[in-house]
Parts: sequence; C-alpha cells; structure tokens
Amino acid sequence: MPFSVCPGFTTPGCQTVNDRIKQKPEVFAGLDTATQDKIEQGIIDIGYSEDMVYLALGAPDQKRESVTAAGKSVTWIYNTYYTRYDGTA
Repeated sequence: MPFSVCPGFTTPGCQTVNDRIKQKPEVFAGLDTATQDKIEQGIIDIGYSEDMVYLALGAPDQKRESVTAAGKSVTWIYNTYYTRYDGTA
C-alpha cells in the first residue's frame, strides 16, 4: 500500500516522541541507528511505514484513503496551529 504524508506540520498532538516509542518499542528497536535518530528528531523520510511515521510525528489530524486500479493509497494530513504575536514588547 503506498503511503504519503502531506507537508505543513511541525509538532502535532501533545505526546512526545519518547511516549510513542514506549507504545511501540518493538518497531523502534527493529530500526537502524540512523533511522532511530531521525525519528527521535521528528524527521520522516520516503519509504517509512505508518508505524515509523506515527513514532516520529504522532497520529495524523486526518486520513484520506483512495482506491484506484493501482491499489489503495492512504495520505496522512497534519495541521499546525500556533499563536502569532506581532507586537513590539
């Protein structure tokens, strides 16, 4: 199943990476050191499984599924909200 992530995210949810690693220790332990380092920094890469993306970024805000002749595709969407202050203080 193809897997993609929409850009536009920084730190979704309120769980930390370490919290998610504790939930799926077998997934994290099965990864090479370079990949573990990326996940701990919240970085994802092409080819990551859904579990790997979950560890790095948490649960998506939305999931979109589509089915074509080529198969099923799932896109995870992350929204980022932040407060902006343009004052002088």
